[in-house]
Amino acid sequence: MSYRGPLPDFFVETLFATLTVAWGTAFTDQYKGLDMSLVKADWAKQLGGFFEPEAETIDGQGDSAAIRYALDHLPERPINVMAFRKLCAQYLAPSATALPPPRGPVNLPPEVQREFNKLREPTPDAHLPLAVRQAQRYLQAFGNVKNPPERIRKNLEHYHRVLANWNRNRDQGMAS
Repeated sequence: MSYRGPLPDFFVETLFATLTVAWGTAFTDQYKGLDMSLVKADWAKQLGGFFEPEAETIDGQGDSAAIRYALDHLPERPINVMAFRKLCAQYLAPSATALPPPRGPVNLPPEVQREFNKLREPTPDAHLPLAVRQAQRYLQAFGNVKNPPERIRKNLEHYHRVLANWNRNRDQGMAS
C-alpha cells in the first residue's frame, strides 16, 4: 500500500458506527471522559496505512479490504485501535503473482489424453480400502522380484500382512 495518510473522516465515522452497532455502548464506554474527536483521530492515524484510495467503490471514495476483513473477524468483546490494527494486519491480500487462467482448452496428444481418461474411469477394486489396494498393487509390481533389496523385501512382508489381516477380518465379517 502506498497511501500513508490517516483514514478519511467518512471512513472513520462509518467504522465507529459499525463497531457501535456490533458492540453497543460497551465500545463507546471505553472512551468515556475522552474527547471523541481525538479518539477518532487516533484511529484514523493508526489505520491509515490500510486505506486504499484507489480501490473501486460505488461512491469512488476508496476502500480497505483489510479493515473489512477485521470487521468480519471481530471478537465478542470491544477492542482498542491497537488490537483492531492487528486484526487488519492478518488480512492476506490476493497475490498479484498468480498465473492467469488457461485460455481455452488444452490440446494434449491423443495418447496422453487416453491416459488421463483412464484416470477418470472407476477401477474394479474401488470398493476395497485404500490400504488393501496399495498392498495388492505393490505385491503385483514387486512380488515376483528375485532377490529384492532389503527395503522392498520388508515392504513385501508388510503388504502380505496387510492382506492377510484384511482377508481374516473379511472372513470373520469385520472388514468394510
